[in-house]
Parts: sequence; structure tokens; C-alpha cells
Amino acid sequence: TGNPDHAFGGLHMVFAGDFAQLPPVQSRPLYTNMERVRASRTGQEILIGRSLWEQVTDVVMLRTNMRQTYTSDEEQRFRTVLTNLRYKACTSDDIE
Repeated sequence: TGNPDHAFGGLHMVFAGDFAQLPPVQSRPLYTNMERVRASRTGQEILIGRSLWEQVTDVVMLRTNMRQTYTSDEEQRFRTVLTNLRYKACTSDDIE
């Protein structure tokens, strides 16, 4: 964009993802302890990436799971199990 003084070249960015998923493959998640990142090229790229991410100021949280939208009792229980599993909060009913 010819605008290197602004994050992302001054463009508006939209990020989508699920922070409850597994950590990135062969990389560090953004919430990792940054003190352990070495002064290597990769380490510096990680620090720059984290710095860019921390400049994100507007966040929209989508709370309705559109993948499981059916309404039978069994499907509702399955959605509950998935939600509890995601947050490491499974109950004995979930396991059954």
C-alpha cells in the first residue's frame, strides 16, 4: 500500500478464528510467554506479529453456533457436550 508507518499498511483487516482451538503448529500462540522468544529472525517475526495483533482495537464475538442449529433434545445435548469440552468443563452427563 506504500504506507509502511501504519499497521497492515493502513488497510482495514478482518480476522476470524476460534481461540479455544489447538495452538498453532510449529509456532507460538499469541498468549505465550514472550520472554522466552530468542533474538532470532523467527523470534523477531513472532514479536512483530504479536505487536500487530495487540493493535487490534475492535472485537466482535459471535456467540451462536451455526454448525449445530437443529433443535431436537439429542442435538441440544450434543451442543452442550461440545461447548463443555471446548472449555474443559465436561460433566458426567457429557461423558455418558
